[in-house]
Amino acid sequence: HLFEYIQFAGNLIGWDVEKRLLQQTARDVEEKFDHAGFRVIKTIIRAKEGGNFVYFSSPEEAQAAQDHIHALGSKFLGFPVTAFTVRGTPFIEDMLLVKSSQKLLVKLPSKVELTELDLFRLFRPYGKLQSIVINKDTAEVLYVLHDSGVSAKNCLHHYSRKDWPSGTGFEITYLPYFFLPLSKIRDLATNPRLLPFALLVISFILLLLLEPIRAYNVVNTLMRASKEDLPEDCLREEDVEELLTTLEGDPESVLMIIGPQGSGKSVLSQHVAVNRRMSMRVNCGIDSIADLSVTSAFIENFEKALHFVPSFSSVNKVLGWIESMLPSKQGLQSSNFNQLNKMLSTLRMSLQLNKYLGRATPTPTPVLIFDHFHYIIRALESAAPV
Repeated sequence: HLFEYIQFAGNLIGWDVEKRLLQQTARDVEEKFDHAGFRVIKTIIRAKEGGNFVYFSSPEEAQAAQDHIHALGSKFLGFPVTAFTVRGTPFIEDMLLVKSSQKLLVKLPSKVELTELDLFRLFRPYGKLQSIVINKDTAEVLYVLHDSGVSAKNCLHHYSRKDWPSGTGFEITYLPYFFLPLSKIRDLATNPRLLPFALLVISFILLLLLEPIRAYNVVNTLMRASKEDLPEDCLREEDVEELLTTLEGDPESVLMIIGPQGSGKSVLSQHVAVNRRMSMRVNCGIDSIADLSVTSAFIENFEKALHFVPSFSSVNKVLGWIESMLPSKQGLQSSNFNQLNKMLSTLRMSLQLNKYLGRATPTPTPVLIFDHFHYIIRALESAAPV
């Protein structure tokens, strides 16, 4: 399957796997045989099967070449290889929809009686078998390993014996095979004992994958300077310069900007954040989110400013659905307190990453602005739900 995945990825980026990867291997094989005294007629590259067809001048020489490879083992090409003599006439195709498999459908020759023992003797040399099931005029052969099925299909397709009627032989095709049969998957999915455990594992993996995704989004937000048009008529230039000068030094405490409503506090804070990396402005106004508590509204605005994606609300919906399927509550959904701690820890880690990534160029002092913070104070003083 590895070569199928490599070939699929190569097709996406316009990279010819057969030309770039397997042709060199084919040349190495021909050189090794040439040094050993074997005469190679031609080589056909098979990316789907992960190998090559190598043609020799006679069946005897092909058998000798096979014995030579088995005698050398990994020393032949520097890595483990297997070789089998083709006893039939392989059907060489390059159809993308035809996938190789360890399970084979063998159409048996007419007017020939074959037992499981007969098929075992023919198919066993290519690898360990799991099962052989004979139907009316077909047989299903299942190997333990994928490459065993590939080898048997290519070596025994159109295989025939002298005592069989003329023009008859095996016709072999791949059958789709899944490691777990659909019936077993269905049994596992409906098992009342395994379902809660599986859901908890899924939840754990989901939560484990969220942190790097969120950190990546926050780092990109911090590294990208915000750009917006700001009014200039309501600001004094000396106020802007004084604030920017204050922020250039190392932070010692929280800086409060106090003034009457409409005095330009928000515009002044926007001037600090605009066109500046490592800065973030969080709008604490909760009038537009009246149906949420103060803390929930603050968290939602904080998420938007950080670009904290996936958000807690979307993740809690998924975890809530998983929790509804469990026999007892597991506390998968995070509380407001844990959400704030998680955002602050992610922000701290992202600032440290930005500082490390920006060593080549000087980075400005990080600035985190909470605009309209009086909404939070007012709600707390009025005993609003938090």
